[in-house]
Amino acid sequence: MIKCKINLYVVVFNKTTFKYDLVSLKEYTICPISDILEANKDINILLKEMFEKHIELQSSFVSFVLSDIINSDELNINYYCLVPYATIINNSYLVPININEIHSPYLRKIFNLL
Repeated sequence: MIKCKINLYVVVFNKTTFKYDLVSLKEYTICPISDILEANKDINILLKEMFEKHIELQSSFVSFVLSDIINSDELNINYYCLVPYATIINNSYLVPININEIHSPYLRKIFNLL
């Protein structure tokens, strides 16, 4: 059976710098909120749980958008969402993103969709 990993990129527009920040599990690098999708678990429930563990906002106020699916050693399903600037972040960090210097193809795709 193939392992399925869900990655959630939470994007925040910073009103003071007029740039985007990304919620990351690591302080200075981009590390999306991730979890393994178990066989009998609903993907929408998993996204809500992942989101509410790190963001103090009800998940019903955001839309989770599928950005891409990558099939390599494991199946990676990437989602993103936008949250308001003043949202409280728990157990994670806000990492500023310079759109012109994005090297990750996953992030490029997300910012092209915004």
